Amino acid sequence: MAGSLKDGQGRLWDIAIDVISVDDVRKTNNLNLLELVAPQRAKTELVERLNDPVLLVEVLWTLCKEQGDTRKIGYRDFARAMTADAIEAAWLVIQEQLVLFSRPGIRPALQKVMEKAQAKMQAIDKRVVEMVDDPSFDAELEKELTRPRESGPTGSLTAAGSLPDSSASGPHEATPTEA
Repeated sequence: MAGSLKDGQGRLWDIAIDVISVDDVRKTNNLNLLELVAPQRAKTELVERLNDPVLLVEVLWTLCKEQGDTRKIGYRDFARAMTADAIEAAWLVIQEQLVLFSRPGIRPALQKVMEKAQAKMQAIDKRVVEMVDDPSFDAELEKELTRPRESGPTGSLTAAGSLPDSSASGPHEATPTEA
């Protein structure tokens, strides 16, 4: 059974993990989704890569492309509709679907791991909100904002306030094209 998510335009997208979808993601995105239910070493690297919302949306498009083609929705329109809430929901659906696609013998353990990871993320979110709501945070922020900054020969900010070297950034790598 597929999981579903709603994009920023209110459209529902079904996400199913099966042999074909895993193969499509391997070929199109050069990622093996099954590593998420594999040994820790592989899982950590894949989770880090999928924390990139652009890559995650590209994977989502691979999983939803047939639906997009049927609806005459291309990658760019799909990606634009992927709000932060939709991306977070999609990440959860992908994890749930991977658990359902895993071997029956390890499925209960994977479900517990997923639940614990979600609880940990909620605890981290709560701590961040509590930290920002703490009056000492405002005092530290004010202190940091009023601290004198060093400037370079052109008066631009240096260190933490500097802009990245323009020569270090290149054009965005190719993304899936619309059919």
